[in-house]
Amino acid sequence: MIINQLTLLLFISSMITMLLAIYVWKWKESQVVMALSLNLAALSVWPSGYGLEVVLTSLAHIKATIVLQYFGNATVPPLYLYFATRYINRDKFIDPIKTNSS
Repeated sequence: MIINQLTLLLFISSMITMLLAIYVWKWKESQVVMALSLNLAALSVWPSGYGLEVVLTSLAHIKATIVLQYFGNATVPPLYLYFATRYINRDKFIDPIKTNSS
């Protein structure tokens, strides 16, 4: 395990982002704040997974961190959309489809 400047920077930024997500979560009464907190949490998972991938030497551990990175990478765009629609009060894009019941 060799920690270089890149991985140190990734871990520090990931920790700051996670602390910010936890701090924002305290005001979760608002839908906008909850969406921002979830987005920040996903944004902190992504670089921490990459930092672990760079540091680790075992192939099995690297594959596990790739799954962690993919989870963070795949959840960021939908959470950005969720946050943006909540922020501008355009909830009709994410509300469930209403069907006519007979």
